[in-house]
Amino acid sequence: MIGIVAGYLTGIAVGIVDFTPIAEAAVIGMPNFVIPFIHYTPNFSAILTIAPIALVTIAEHIGDHTALSAIMNRDLLKDPGLDRTLLGDGIATFVAGAIGGPANTTYGENTSVVGMTKVASVWVIGLAAIIAIVLGFFSKFTALVSTIPNAVLGGVSLLLYGFIAVNGLKVLIQNQVNFNNTKNVIVASAMLVLGLGGAAISIVNGDLSVTISGMSLAAIVGIILNLCLPTEKEEEKVVVNVLNEQETKKTKKVNKEIESTKITNKNKKETIKEELKSEKVVETKKQPAKKKTTSNKVKEENKPKKTAANKTSESKTTTTKKKTSTQKNSTSNTKTTNKKKENKKEEANV
Repeated sequence: MIGIVAGYLTGIAVGIVDFTPIAEAAVIGMPNFVIPFIHYTPNFSAILTIAPIALVTIAEHIGDHTALSAIMNRDLLKDPGLDRTLLGDGIATFVAGAIGGPANTTYGENTSVVGMTKVASVWVIGLAAIIAIVLGFFSKFTALVSTIPNAVLGGVSLLLYGFIAVNGLKVLIQNQVNFNNTKNVIVASAMLVLGLGGAAISIVNGDLSVTISGMSLAAIVGIILNLCLPTEKEEEKVVVNVLNEQETKKTKKVNKEIESTKITNKNKKETIKEELKSEKVVETKKQPAKKKTTSNKVKEENKPKKTAANKTSESKTTTTKKKTSTQKNSTSNTKTTNKKKENKKEEANV
């Protein structure tokens, strides 16, 4: 988006942007809807001439979903399935063509946008579709988009289509396509030259003319070559080896899961055993504690008898100690009084 805005501003500075469509357009306008059998009558001969284009859309549809599967790490060809996606693509394109709209098939540009932004949410894409429908009623906006210079659109297309090509190569690498095999080289080279070189085959019969070109021609030729050219024995060996490697990887994953579950079960059993042991130890510790308490009660019951006798003995000892202390104090007092008397007598004689 930043690149488109920058390119548009440089286009304005250079003077290659024409603003007359924006000035002539109204602010709000209705798209040019058409209704079959009212505005036009279907022409089945024209349908036959355009019908081969369905091969182009089918090839593009499969390629885009394969690239999206590689981006999202999810096999969209199995879930929701190629049959459902092709059915939805065909119904949407049929309804859009009946009311005069463009084909609602898968576009490589959107695939590359998903790959660059890494956003593949259905809700985000649905919201973007609602915004696009609302903006389609603003004629000024559609006129502004039409004034984007071709040089800017070409620069954006380089990145978008290059991203699609790189995703295609990524799919070939992930599927381990062996290009040492001549069959694979022939099929890939024929499809690239016919698809990119602009080759076309036209069949004319009276008023009917059918033309097959581009991706439809490349897809048809690639399918025919892949079916007709014989496979080499080395390729069969490579395919068998690849399948064996995939099976071994799956078995390794299953074995790892089984081992992990066994380890978890063992750990659970060990923890349960430890908890039971700890509970038993706690119970054994509690039982002697009760016995001790009963013995302590007996001792406490026996203590009062001993303490009564001890109290009498202790009281006797305290009384004797008091007597001796009073006697000592009295003797010390008498000595001090005698000394004082002697001192007074000496002073009197002097």
